[in-house]
Amino acid sequence: QSSSYPGDLTTLTIVIAANVDYTPSADTKLTISSDYWGKVTAVSLNSNSLLSSCSSTSSSVDCNFKPNFSFTHATEYQFTLSATNGYNAFPGADPEFKISLGTFASPSPMIQTNPIAINAPVLTQVYIGQSIPYPSQLNTITVTFQSNARWNDQFQVQIKGINGAGFSSTVSAAAANLTLPSISSAWYSNPDVFFNITPGNSLRPNVVYAWSFQITNPGNEQAAPAISFNIISNDRSFILNKDDVSSSSASVAEKCLLIVKSDIRVVQNQVQPYANNKITVQMRLQAIPDPAAQITISNFIGAIAVNLIQTAIKLSDESDGCNSQNVFSAGTLQGYGTWGTNPNALTLNVATRVTYDVFNLSFVVQNPPAGQPGPALSLSLNLKDAQIPNIPIVFVQPFINYCVNDQTCIPGTRQDDQKPLNIYDLPRFTYIAVGQTTHLPSRWNTLTITLQMNVVLFSSQNAYFEISDLVLMDMPTKVYPIFYGTRNVGKSAETCVFSFSNFSPQT
Repeated sequence: QSSSYPGDLTTLTIVIAANVDYTPSADTKLTISSDYWGKVTAVSLNSNSLLSSCSSTSSSVDCNFKPNFSFTHATEYQFTLSATNGYNAFPGADPEFKISLGTFASPSPMIQTNPIAINAPVLTQVYIGQSIPYPSQLNTITVTFQSNARWNDQFQVQIKGINGAGFSSTVSAAAANLTLPSISSAWYSNPDVFFNITPGNSLRPNVVYAWSFQITNPGNEQAAPAISFNIISNDRSFILNKDDVSSSSASVAEKCLLIVKSDIRVVQNQVQPYANNKITVQMRLQAIPDPAAQITISNFIGAIAVNLIQTAIKLSDESDGCNSQNVFSAGTLQGYGTWGTNPNALTLNVATRVTYDVFNLSFVVQNPPAGQPGPALSLSLNLKDAQIPNIPIVFVQPFINYCVNDQTCIPGTRQDDQKPLNIYDLPRFTYIAVGQTTHLPSRWNTLTITLQMNVVLFSSQNAYFEISDLVLMDMPTKVYPIFYGTRNVGKSAETCVFSFSNFSPQT
């Protein structure tokens, strides 16, 4: 035989000889009997000089001789039969085949140069991996498989257990050095994905096939479900399966439909302009991406990196000695990130794989010179085979019950004070005016001072106003406040008016 692969086309070569000269009669048939014929389909006779036709049953092949054919003694005659191997194993015992020639020769064993057999179909390798382990992201699922059988268009590939995913029928190119199977269509029936083999085509034995398709990940975190790979006949009478298929990579994050939140928290410790501000980044990933992956945190508006080495900014560990910062590098500088501008961004190049999944690190920037609300930060991931841009980083309010929307709170204790680059203005007067009631010498004069500030002053702070350069005037005898409109005590940006009287200078 030429092939023992299940489902494969095989050619059986038969050589016979007689020890006498013999001419078969018109009704003489050459019969080859074996249980093998019940394990193959589509048996056909190939062109030859000996036989004119053959028919098959589950137990034998019966062939008619060509007219006027005669055996010459001690002469070998050869012909071939083609058949398609089935998917039920045939063990290949020897002897197994018997041949007879009408009434001339009773059935006798045939010698097999190699035992005729059909192997049991097996999946020699199956891997299913993903590109993105994060919720609600577009995820590329890559399937790689190899078997010892040929699968024609009467079969489908089923991937079972794609729970909760949104499915697109796009089938893309194979991975490098692998073969893209001929797939005519794909569809999703939760939780399974089906792929049809293109009519007239087949998947060959011992060929590694790979293809990919895209899904939208579930919106919630979940453990990796049990994914199974099945090859099933269109009538569902045959199934070959492999349960709990894993990815080909050691990375846990590539296990199909393992969904983890890209938990990241970014906080600061200074709210004042110009101050050196420690920005702390806390990340939780199910598995750190492969070396050469990149994590970029963008939109640090107004921040100026401190102590740059060209574009490298030093990272500090904030995780009690786990050396989280050493997971990342900037060029050859381990423990550094790369600082970019327009917009200001920190890029963390993954330098090594580690076993823990929580990373806390910090870096220092100088705050902008003026107050501003904290900008919206975003996270971008550049992983193997995938890029995920602009994942919003949601600022999580601290659990401590800091005062909310209360401007009387001391800066540094408010609810949003940990939000990165949420900066207050420097304490200053935002408006000031001074007027008087008379310009005549030696008269009682009322000076009116109007002030507006961007901070709140408390009596407990022993705050006071100092009005200087009142040249050659007597000390005031009376000071009293004047409020216009509604009085809102204890608010910054409140306009405050007060006046006092004095004697004007004599000149």
